[in-house]
Amino acid sequence: MAAKRPGQTPLTCFGFKKSKPTASTADSAPDSGVKAKPSLGSKRHFVSAWLKEFSWLRYDNDAMFCKMCEENASMAGKTDFVSGNKSFKRETLVWHGNSKRHKDVRDSVIASKESGSTVTDNFERQRQQRDTKIMQDMHVKFVTAYTIAKEELPFTKFKPLLDMQRKNGLSEKISDSYNNDVKCAEMISCISEVMKEKLSSKLRDSMYFSVIIDAGTDASIKENEAMNVRYVEADGKPATKLLGLVELEHAHAEGTLQAINKAMNEAGFPEAIYQNHLVGFCADGASVNFGKVGGVQQKLRENIPWLIPIWCLPHRLELTVMNLLKKSTTAAAIMDILHLIYKTYHYSPKSRRELKSIGEELQKWLQCEPDRSTVESLEDLGV
Repeated sequence: MAAKRPGQTPLTCFGFKKSKPTASTADSAPDSGVKAKPSLGSKRHFVSAWLKEFSWLRYDNDAMFCKMCEENASMAGKTDFVSGNKSFKRETLVWHGNSKRHKDVRDSVIASKESGSTVTDNFERQRQQRDTKIMQDMHVKFVTAYTIAKEELPFTKFKPLLDMQRKNGLSEKISDSYNNDVKCAEMISCISEVMKEKLSSKLRDSMYFSVIIDAGTDASIKENEAMNVRYVEADGKPATKLLGLVELEHAHAEGTLQAINKAMNEAGFPEAIYQNHLVGFCADGASVNFGKVGGVQQKLRENIPWLIPIWCLPHRLELTVMNLLKKSTTAAAIMDILHLIYKTYHYSPKSRRELKSIGEELQKWLQCEPDRSTVESLEDLGV
């Protein structure tokens, strides 16, 4: 209150009355730094931004409601957010969201959505949500490893192939882990185990199957026996699958029989079990396989009397053709000529240049790297 000056007479002495400041005078008055309190008659309004901040909030008919508590009114009990709360304060919403009853209702709603699921299913769902990117990464790498094995490429090509796929737009799906030749070999081994397990499952479902074997030498000059099985699929169609590649300790009949038992054991078929389902045995006509005294087929028939031995037809046809060629002088002369042509143009660059020149003169296309199977006929060569 302003102090009176000395000798000043108050205006009330002349009949003037004190009046309260109006809104206009209050707005024009200088700010004293003290905020005026709102009058008791002021009305609060709902803020639409609260709907985004509180996902459970619903606004209707100038009142606020909790969607979760409305759906579970018996658990929520008596609360204004079921009947309609008109106290438009953010503090009211925060208090309701932290209340024990609202949390109990929220937990009940979440549990009801997951009802019927086991603990394993819940963990599996969480793992899928958390490891989606990792699974995509490993999928690309396993497919690449399978392609390397399928196309018989060296394991060192694994990293360059992944780099190529990154440049083709898969950089977000391919990480820098597991991108070397060692991990490629491990992935191929895992794929092999899964394929073996699937084949074993199909063989268990099949009543009978046959074994097809063929010996060969790998790059390390080791003799191996390729084991194949032929069986009938569930749809009635026959199928032939590779069972495994087993290194032979001995190349005689007993060593081959041990290799068959080993391949069957690795596939989950001990000797006492697979012999009850084996009905056929196929191999080339070597004496170690089809010897009447000590061959593989004879040793198998000691325990499997119903076994049907089959001499490999392509190998039998090859032996027949080779015997005929040996007896024919004309065929031997043709083979000698073709062999001479092959050696002449395969080992001499000068002869290949001359062959190319002859082809251009005769307007004939000639292969610059001829071999025994693709060399031009004598007629096209102008002989």
